[in-house]
Amino acid sequence: AIRQLMALSKEVYFPLLTNPGNQEGWPEVIAKELTENLHRFLAQTFVTMGHMNGETLLPLPPEDVYSSMEKNQHDKDSVHVLETAVIAWTRQIKDILRQEPEAVLNGDTNPGPTAEIEFWANKGSN
Repeated sequence: AIRQLMALSKEVYFPLLTNPGNQEGWPEVIAKELTENLHRFLAQTFVTMGHMNGETLLPLPPEDVYSSMEKNQHDKDSVHVLETAVIAWTRQIKDILRQEPEAVLNGDTNPGPTAEIEFWANKGSN
């Protein structure tokens, strides 16, 4: 279901709502905020898909950021999007590095040695 939501949002709603022809008459602030919120939604959906599969996925910035950076390297909006992506990646990486093997032992079950091996294998794959 979440894969379908991601595909629908990315392939239908995002192009439809960010098309400048569909934004005629909108204040620039509204169009910019809508685009930022859609980017954030798509990134969070991508991260959630990873969580559901037990993986850590780092969302890439939208492709239009790269093309605008090629045209103008000092584009403040594109720089902001890239900085936001790096901050999100840093948070995700810190969360992974904070995980401790002792957390496996905190449950009510009595995990064996394989639980710690599985923990380290999962941490290594992330």
